[in-house]
Amino acid sequence: MIIVAAVSLRLTRKESRDALGLRISLNWLAISLLVGIAMGFNNPGGFDPTQPIALILALFHTFATELFFRGYLFKTLSASMKGAFLPILLSSLCYGLFYLTTGDIWPRPFLVKTLLVILFSAVGAVYAYAYKRSGSFLVPWMMHFFSVLKYRMLF
Repeated sequence: MIIVAAVSLRLTRKESRDALGLRISLNWLAISLLVGIAMGFNNPGGFDPTQPIALILALFHTFATELFFRGYLFKTLSASMKGAFLPILLSSLCYGLFYLTTGDIWPRPFLVKTLLVILFSAVGAVYAYAYKRSGSFLVPWMMHFFSVLKYRMLF
């Protein structure tokens, strides 16, 4: 997917990599890694980092999710609203509600589901805020990717 996106950018040349958020500074790279890995150590679910297919699935899952919630939804809401607070809030709430569709959350009691929506909305707010501040799509994507790996399986 990354290669297709890069090739299509070269072919169309309509927007620069900066305009699309495909550049990242060393500071934001470090922040992305630290936040993502810290979240991953506390993640009871996620993908097994020792399995290559799991890493490929994690890359696809996080890329597709961030492409929609930050690359499209947050960017669209930001263009139609003043300020950053409401676009962050709305896109993050949608992100939290999206996670109700995962198989292990749906059968849980209502209170647990509500708490998980709040938790995932808070995580979505971190990703949206990082996207807004950094101007780079790569920042929330890397945070998300590194947060869905089960690091405890490495030890």
